[in-house]
Amino acid sequence: MPIKVSVVAPSPTAVQVVARDIATAKGQADVQSQVGSIDAVCMEVLQGRPDLLVAELPAIGDVDLQMLGGALNSQPGTSVILLTADRSQATLMGAMRAGIREVVHTPLANGEFKAAYGRQMERLLSHREGSRSEGQVIAFMPVKGGSGATFLATSFAHALSRGKQRVAVIDLNLHLGDAAIFISDQPVTSTMADLAQQEHRLDAALLESTMLKCASHLWLLAAPETLDAAVGIRAETVAHIIALAATRFDFVVLDLGRVPDAVTLRALDMAQRLYLIAQSTLPFLHDGKRLLNLLRELGYPQEKIELVINRVEKGSDLSVADVRRALQFSHAREIPNSYANVAYAINHGLPLLRHTPRDPVAKALVAWTDEWLPEELEAARPSGWFRSLTRARP
Repeated sequence: MPIKVSVVAPSPTAVQVVARDIATAKGQADVQSQVGSIDAVCMEVLQGRPDLLVAELPAIGDVDLQMLGGALNSQPGTSVILLTADRSQATLMGAMRAGIREVVHTPLANGEFKAAYGRQMERLLSHREGSRSEGQVIAFMPVKGGSGATFLATSFAHALSRGKQRVAVIDLNLHLGDAAIFISDQPVTSTMADLAQQEHRLDAALLESTMLKCASHLWLLAAPETLDAAVGIRAETVAHIIALAATRFDFVVLDLGRVPDAVTLRALDMAQRLYLIAQSTLPFLHDGKRLLNLLRELGYPQEKIELVINRVEKGSDLSVADVRRALQFSHAREIPNSYANVAYAINHGLPLLRHTPRDPVAKALVAWTDEWLPEELEAARPSGWFRSLTRARP
């Protein structure tokens, strides 16, 4: 059965341009087109119920996005590609919140629409055929610099991979990312910037070949080596890379920067869980409140976010309970302080579990990742002292 595609555009000429690109793209589709504006777009979602809707709206305001978001909530089976001349950050963020999967700017050029259309068709076909199961996407985000988010993200990923799951780390701190040095002493030869330049031929095989293999079941896509190389990496490209990684790996761990820009928000939309990393000091509470207020305003549900308090020590001026109350969380995950062992592991490019598997932080990581492993794997593991020994292997 072909994929059901609807096109709504403001004029017959605009409809023809979009239909022409669809006709030359890959994938069998049953395409229906009409001239209309936001009202026609929402009606098509609610009554036409297409698998994929291509909507060209030259200008789109907050009310329009709210209408479209409401329609998509009623019909979650419909994916939307929005074509618009509005290039503002506010519109992009609003589109993300409304559930729009792709935003392509008009006038159409450089094959961007065909690329976006191809990604959505590939996703829809793979879901329909059941040929691929998608991995889980887990994001780590610091509330303030120096929180230890990159250490926890990379260590968490390494711990997951020791359950024989294929795990990918994607460093999305594009301007200042250094995740690679936390889990590997090997030189980085390719980065996100190199992959983004080859988006026209990007597939899962190219993605994996660009990544640094850090362990038998662990790969990492490094951030660009220079600030200049990070410029121009689009949120849509990053979303494509994350989606591809989810078809190739059991888990995709995203190491995010603390600035909620377009790339970060697009990544957050794709994550099943966001771990927000803080410490028990006043500056972390101050920045944490501001970041959480923003995330809540953007519509990210509280149940998607888990608070992680790093470097917990007994007798601190601010207790874990104080932090939880201040940031309005009923519970929080605690990672103990073990500065010497953690610093040694980082300085030598060693995962902590390989360096000192009996360290309190290493044990906390194992317990944490056990919650994500399939039940059949967890049930098959030995228990007691013998289990702790088997976990100590790299």
